[in-house]
Amino acid sequence: MSPAAAAGTQTGTQTLESGHEDVVHDLAMDYYGKRLATCSSDRTIKLFAVGAPEQTVVLATLIGHEGPVWQVAWAHPKFGSILASCSYDRKVIIWKQGADNEWTQAQVSLQIPLL
Repeated sequence: MSPAAAAGTQTGTQTLESGHEDVVHDLAMDYYGKRLATCSSDRTIKLFAVGAPEQTVVLATLIGHEGPVWQVAWAHPKFGSILASCSYDRKVIIWKQGADNEWTQAQVSLQIPLL
């Protein structure tokens, strides 16, 4: 018996239509598992409120990169509602959530050197 079954919890997968127009490269759940960030070659980041399959909704689409977005990462909630993204355009963008689910670019690092 699996640990999840022994604990009486259910595990499973959920399919999500991302709405991206190209390949999705990365996704990240926030600390509480309530929001999902996805990034794609279509140069966008999409944020979703995650719940039951019929309750998953798009919260925001973030636009700011000039190339495919490779990775996203949430900050620990003690720093606020912050998301970082990096792209083929060699930019790292720090996104911060404001009122009414409005996201702004808090910081943009240009021309990150290639290793």
